[in-house]
Amino acid sequence: MIRHIAMFHLTDAADSEGRDKVISDIKASVANMNGKVPGLIRAEIGVNETGGPHDIVMYCEFEDMEACRNFGNDPLHVAHREKMNNYVCDRVWADYTI
Repeated sequence: MIRHIAMFHLTDAADSEGRDKVISDIKASVANMNGKVPGLIRAEIGVNETGGPHDIVMYCEFEDMEACRNFGNDPLHVAHREKMNNYVCDRVWADYTI
């Protein structure tokens, strides 16, 4: 199994549209992928409670590295990414086997 952790900074556009609403929309969009993306076991978004440059964290579990790599091109993920491009930036991530 592969764990994928990504962290994002929210943009000023997120603040101008209402940070809580944007985070709620991001959470709903990610939750919508559960059970629909091949090889994706679970995905969720959380708010970084410790401060620092990254506001939200995405946690995913995949069946294997191939599923993790394919996730980036899955139509649901592509639609999610396009919808969220105005609200997130400064992405950092790591993938590891468990």
